[in-house]
Amino acid sequence: LTQQLKSNPSRFAKALAAGIPFTPGQSQWWDLPGPVRDYLVTFAAPDPAVLRRAAAEYSRRGQLGPAIQLLLASGEAGAAAELLAGGDLAAVEALDVLEFQAAVDRLPAEVIEAHPALLLNFAMSLDAAQMVDQRSEVLDRLTVIAWQTGDPRLIRAIEIERAGDLTHDMRQTAQAEAS
Repeated sequence: LTQQLKSNPSRFAKALAAGIPFTPGQSQWWDLPGPVRDYLVTFAAPDPAVLRRAAAEYSRRGQLGPAIQLLLASGEAGAAAELLAGGDLAAVEALDVLEFQAAVDRLPAEVIEAHPALLLNFAMSLDAAQMVDQRSEVLDRLTVIAWQTGDPRLIRAIEIERAGDLTHDMRQTAQAEAS
């Protein structure tokens, strides 16, 4: 809604003049406060096609968090998984680890198995957040999928991640011994 109004300045001006309480968002976007959004939702369910178009615009702007949430809300789990697996790497890296976790938790197992690279990206996100135990669990889950599919690139990527973990562990051990 806000992007549609923003793209048509006369509609946006009319909406502001009518007293709709827009607040400045990120990157020249305008948002509706939560209570206003919640109230508007009571009138009708959102149109999935509109949610998909909005998700595409968020994705185009590198804002994967909102894009993924909209895709999941519109029943497009596969499209959300594709963004997490093969979207713009900078946008994937910018995604908050807890937001990434929430998205992964909402994806059906068969969708994750169809897009296992999203688990690799998630493991890298967990590494950056220093969430070692969760990262290990995700890499274990990914290893099972990779061996089932026999994807040599994915198996190699997991080996590289595990080697990085070993290097990191050895540095920590050496530092601890030196202390």
